[in-house]
Amino acid sequence: GTGIKLVQSTSVNNAGTVTSQALAFNSNNTSGNFIAVCIRSAYLSAALTVSDSQGNSYQEAIQTNQTTDNGTDAIYYAMNIHGGANTVTVTQGSSTTLRFAILEYSGVALTSALDVTAGAQGGSSSPSSGSATTTANGDLLLGSFYTANGDTFTAGSGYTIEQAVPAAPSTKLIAEDQIQTTAGTASASASMRASDFWAADLAAFK
Repeated sequence: GTGIKLVQSTSVNNAGTVTSQALAFNSNNTSGNFIAVCIRSAYLSAALTVSDSQGNSYQEAIQTNQTTDNGTDAIYYAMNIHGGANTVTVTQGSSTTLRFAILEYSGVALTSALDVTAGAQGGSSSPSSGSATTTANGDLLLGSFYTANGDTFTAGSGYTIEQAVPAAPSTKLIAEDQIQTTAGTASASASMRASDFWAADLAAFK
């Protein structure tokens, strides 16, 4: 077909303590498209759930804990979505700070979209998810990064930062993406101005 393309994205930065947060897309979703949600919770092993006002069904692609800073990074997704105005709600089970980005894509498989994932945590100025081997040409590679403190990010090779939450130089969550033309080894990486504790996730979608 025409391949996978980003349709729209937006994000929310909540500096307070909440158990859930809602965020509306700026424009109506298109029926059959795909939604990805990149989440940063300041709670270790957060019990996350994602829902929306269109009744789409969300699944966890990957969740990685930052055990030094006691936080969680995760990617959730919904396939073959309903069209129309839509508000996404993330619930984390415990009251703490919550930041997340929502992204709508066209061209993602309607079923069994998740190909492979990779996740890692560490402390440095060069966060990386580690690698996984994709099985299909044209995968969407989506990277989500958590940091303990605000910083300025530079996207990894071939990636575009679609959302930085909040804006630099105080960013604590980024969502970056690229299309991998040919199946093979993939990872999500970035760089920061200073060393920090981080968690990094990669989810590849067919």
